[in-house]
Amino acid sequence: MDMIPATIYCTGTQRDGKKRMLCGLVRFLTHKGLRVGVLRQHGDTCAADSKDEYVAAGAALHVDQSAGTIAVAPGSTGTDHCETKIFSDCHILLVDREHYDSRLGVVLDIRDECFVGFGQVCPDAADMADMIHRRFMHPLVSAAVLAGGRSSRLGRNKALLPLHGKTVIEKIVQEARHCTRAITIITNSSEDYAHLGYPCRSDVMPGGGPLSGIHAALTHCDTEYVLVVSCDIPMVTRKVFETLISALPGYDIVLYKHNHFEPLCAVYRQTCLPALEDLLAHGEYRIIDLFPALRVKVLRTGSDGVFKNINTDADYKSVRKAVSDSAASDGDIVGTKGKP
Repeated sequence: MDMIPATIYCTGTQRDGKKRMLCGLVRFLTHKGLRVGVLRQHGDTCAADSKDEYVAAGAALHVDQSAGTIAVAPGSTGTDHCETKIFSDCHILLVDREHYDSRLGVVLDIRDECFVGFGQVCPDAADMADMIHRRFMHPLVSAAVLAGGRSSRLGRNKALLPLHGKTVIEKIVQEARHCTRAITIITNSSEDYAHLGYPCRSDVMPGGGPLSGIHAALTHCDTEYVLVVSCDIPMVTRKVFETLISALPGYDIVLYKHNHFEPLCAVYRQTCLPALEDLLAHGEYRIIDLFPALRVKVLRTGSDGVFKNINTDADYKSVRKAVSDSAASDGDIVGTKGKP
């Protein structure tokens, strides 16, 4: 199972432009919303400080083991020890080494003003950042669409309602598949969704409503993180999902909150399974009861419009109008640090 941070050993000789190229790589990875750490395993005696070049390029954390110093990006929590575990809140860890070692894991060699790795020679930091993102971040997260509701108030399956040339669930899947490795539909009525071409899986511990759905999502998906989305919120977008994913290092759950939590548009880590099973075994079905036992990141948002769900015909009419409006967007989704 892929883990965070993804560690990339960057080798190359001094005075060959390596630091400049790594700073460029940090900059482009950061622009993608990733938190990047840099670990130097060699170097001069200069202390890393607030003017550190890696930190200035956007690195969340830079540790120079040879100098015994640390530089921390603004807004990050400082630390007074130089152990690799301090990079646990980063997506990517770039380890700056002078010499190649075949015993290392993933190696990116920097020579002649080029990045050499992953079977390619790449002179451009932006292209290499794209390659790293596809190789290491995309496989970490799969998506699970919860389609287990009975749609009792609407009187028909809301996931299959038509919405501007697609069904509601197809629109959600279309947005989620851009930023996740695989899609699974969690449903106890697989025949309703077989035509979509995605695997359909049922509850493992039924009877707990959405909590059972989240448990089934983590049980059936083989990635470290699972983006869990309800089948009836068709206004969510790729950007909404990517914002959640960018905040996941160091947390078990990442979710939005406006006036209320949005636990059915959230990322859950496999570490949630024991707490989920404990609640379900004791007949406790409130998702919020997961929070005290886990590390939770809450992203505050100024609007809950993108989370508008469909429960009634009036809701359906409202959503159809909103989706047809080209101005409808998730641009005001802004995440901040905090716990409930």
